[in-house]
Amino acid sequence: FCLERILYEMRASRYQALSPVNGLLSCLAIHASDPHHPELARCIAGLEAWRWEDEDKGIRYAGARSNAWDTAFVLRAALEAPEPWRQRQPMLEGYGFLRNTQMKEELEGRERERRDPVLGGFCFSDGAHRWPVSDCTAEALSAILEMHADPALAPSSALRIADGLIQKAITFVLARQNQDGGFGTYERRRAGSFLEALNPSEMFGQCMTERSYVECTASCVSALARARTARTEEGSPLLSRAIMGKVESSIRRAIHFLGSQQRPDGSWAGFWGIHFTYAIFHVVEAFHAAGRRSADPTLRRAVKWLLSKQKADGGWGEHYTSAMTGHYVEHSESQASNTAWALLALLGAGEAPASAPVMRAVRWLGSKQLPDGSWPTQAPAGVFFGTAVLDYTLYKNYFPTWALARHTKLCERP
Repeated sequence: FCLERILYEMRASRYQALSPVNGLLSCLAIHASDPHHPELARCIAGLEAWRWEDEDKGIRYAGARSNAWDTAFVLRAALEAPEPWRQRQPMLEGYGFLRNTQMKEELEGRERERRDPVLGGFCFSDGAHRWPVSDCTAEALSAILEMHADPALAPSSALRIADGLIQKAITFVLARQNQDGGFGTYERRRAGSFLEALNPSEMFGQCMTERSYVECTASCVSALARARTARTEEGSPLLSRAIMGKVESSIRRAIHFLGSQQRPDGSWAGFWGIHFTYAIFHVVEAFHAAGRRSADPTLRRAVKWLLSKQKADGGWGEHYTSAMTGHYVEHSESQASNTAWALLALLGAGEAPASAPVMRAVRWLGSKQLPDGSWPTQAPAGVFFGTAVLDYTLYKNYFPTWALARHTKLCERP
């Protein structure tokens, strides 16, 4: 029975599996069952999809691929910039990548295998393994809907993602909401934490069951809030009255969940990034998109916490052990990603762009930028399952760009 489930997963994911860890464990299980299994060679070959090679460190295997995730954030950063800074053609190409990687077919046999629908979703990567995620879909939706709403960037009818597919993406997001109002990743929560006792890995914690994640919930709120005002290509409201009601209810429940997760000191514990700084950026983005303004008590507590963590040089620096200890651990050096998240959150929460803390952060980011426009490589900014550190190589570039773009745009407002 278990072997059949493993084989279905490998076939459904085009032999890549959800990750190289899952894929390798599946290969070992298939080999243990039958060293000459006719599909074993394809499963082993599928592991090569996770291979990464560069001049600095040679060959290794990436724990994840972040193509769609990075593309959505790059587009959102560019959309935040004043219009003269934008480059329409690269942004349309990024839009086209998202259009081409959306899930447009359901998995064969998913009901028998108890897989949730995938139609309309976006994966973390290029979509080849067909495991779409709530927040990846939400961030892609946010970027797509913002481009549709911008007359200078809206794609032509021939390139535009069909309204029906946008609606399917919204349905996909809604289907990932848990009973507590928060959102899971690949599916809603199905079982209790007792399943963690069956964890087959030695390095990952809290990986056996879904739960409600602060960052996923925040991304979904942001996308659903944008969907409320979205229009079809003809100019009519994108959402029907029935779906609008579901979206409004979902946002209310999710905002309540996010508020309930705020700690007494004003922070939120993350799960997928380093760590409190990452979470607070996402939550403030969600509150802002949902219409909460700077006087909101939750936002004021968040701002107070952020300001208490600003370093003497104007930046923010959080150590990855925050994710392991459950409390804020300061890094010895300010980090570009942490500083960008903090700056985006401060501005999103209504802090004045000319205020002293904001200007100190802006100057720090400006002072660290390299001549080619990038920022230097620092400590990894990602984490998952509490113990695995991920090096998002583009975080250090697009998040600072996004933060500086937002600051410039706000300074230009009358």
